[in-house]
Amino acid sequence: MRLIFMRHGIPDLMYGNGKCTGQAKCVGQTNYPLSAAGCSKIEKSALELKENNTPHVIYSSPLLRCVQSSCILRPYFDCGIFFAEGLAEIYMGEWENLLFSEIKARYPQEYHRRGCAMGDYCVPGGESFREVQMRAAAVVRQAAAAAAVDDTILFVTHIGVIRSLLCLYEDRPLAHLFEYSLDYGEFVEVSPSVF
Repeated sequence: MRLIFMRHGIPDLMYGNGKCTGQAKCVGQTNYPLSAAGCSKIEKSALELKENNTPHVIYSSPLLRCVQSSCILRPYFDCGIFFAEGLAEIYMGEWENLLFSEIKARYPQEYHRRGCAMGDYCVPGGESFREVQMRAAAVVRQAAAAAAVDDTILFVTHIGVIRSLLCLYEDRPLAHLFEYSLDYGEFVEVSPSVF
């Protein structure tokens, strides 16, 4: 069995406000669609993935940028798609969709506390990366249990989810999650043994 984690395509962060400030934004579960560049990148990723892998099933976050990515991928592999809430990006509560400069100004103590305890700190009204890791790992385990031994399972999800799963896979504390990097549309294969 092969497990592949893929990050969704580039989202259109201009959607809804008509402008892009170029500043980093705390997106979390804000439901942005893919940009045109995001769609194109996923098509290229599908061709790259098809060279060495043929997913038998796709599990996707239900957020729009992942749904659209999965729908672009599906015709390349002619497989089913299951949407799983457990693969949604971390929910950032009161910080959702704010610029990080705004968060630092409005919530300076909370921002500092989160930086000191990245895995377990819960943003006001949101969730922690540990909670994300637990719900995402449950989806991976269920998918693996339902698959045949020679199946390839593709998970289309978000960078926060992938980072938390890679910490679990490599038995590393969640404090290290930002050491993992995966660009939009990129994917990584892991062994199912940990899950």
